[in-house]
Amino acid sequence: MSRAVSYSLAALVFGVLAVVLPDRIVPVDDNYRTVSVFGEAFRGFVLGSFRFALGAFAGLGLAAGLASIRGGGARRPVALVVSALLAVAVIGVSGFVFQVVTHFPAGGSLEERHRWAETRLDRPYREAVAWASAAAALRDACGTPLRFGPATGGRNVVLVGRDEWTMTLTLDVEGEKGSARLSLEATLPFSPRDARLHVRSAEFEAGGRLVALDPAGNAQAP
Repeated sequence: MSRAVSYSLAALVFGVLAVVLPDRIVPVDDNYRTVSVFGEAFRGFVLGSFRFALGAFAGLGLAAGLASIRGGGARRPVALVVSALLAVAVIGVSGFVFQVVTHFPAGGSLEERHRWAETRLDRPYREAVAWASAAAALRDACGTPLRFGPATGGRNVVLVGRDEWTMTLTLDVEGEKGSARLSLEATLPFSPRDARLHVRSAEFEAGGRLVALDPAGNAQAP
């Protein structure tokens, strides 16, 4: 096999591996985010192109550097190998660089988490809070007024579809009588602007008791 062919093959293999492996080894965390199909596709294209280019450079540099160390060729083989290893390191952290930074205040107060969610999860979160605020069973268990915030360690993500948002939320709830943790799965149409939340499933835990809610916010019979 000629040197040119071997270098090209190394560049191609490294480029493909750079695209495929990083997100398999460290999966992208979509929690505490609003995720759109278009946005993720664009991110995948940009990130994939960046990784392929760096991977191809790493493969070419590593192959040329090692071949030169063994028998001449490039003038600075060690520099080529080091550059290739640096490129591999950049590929390894590229997912974190391109990922949307959420800065979720995991250690913050309920009010801080609530303000964060109003900004980052936007209308779906606000509509979910409005629905939960009116849920009779939740009001009976925790009292009024109710205060909300995304739960630390829970699942809080909003997916943007073609004509609606799909949300999975885990909320800490506090009222004058006590506190609870609410788990909610729902959809919300983009239009009309006053469209109501369609609750698929909802339940809350308070005082060691798990209560399932119907779409109107009433406790379901056990």
